[in-house]
Amino acid sequence: MVSGRARQRVAYTSVPAYADLSWLFTALQGMIFESFVAAAGGDWFMISIKSPIGYIAQECRFMESPQGPQLVGVNLWSYKAKVELREKPSLDPSYALYYPSIILQLDIFDRAMNEAWPQ
Repeated sequence: MVSGRARQRVAYTSVPAYADLSWLFTALQGMIFESFVAAAGGDWFMISIKSPIGYIAQECRFMESPQGPQLVGVNLWSYKAKVELREKPSLDPSYALYYPSIILQLDIFDRAMNEAWPQ
């Protein structure tokens, strides 16, 4: 019989993640989107997605056909879809271990570079 604490093991390091996405399109953009969906089907495609670490290019695919079009306002069309992301957006684990204070102060650096930096 073994005594002591149980040891936890990570079974997989790369697991899929899911995201609910929504878009607002003009009529022309909606036509292009519907053509893209028909052509892509269940294939993987690249899209820029906003996540807690910023906008990043992600490889994803539709889990089901997008919902829509639904008229929003006067001339915009809303579409919604659930997609599977090939990998969950995250920072390199070493940043959290060795540089957590830098991560917490990234907004200060961003403001300094974009607002206060002389032209």
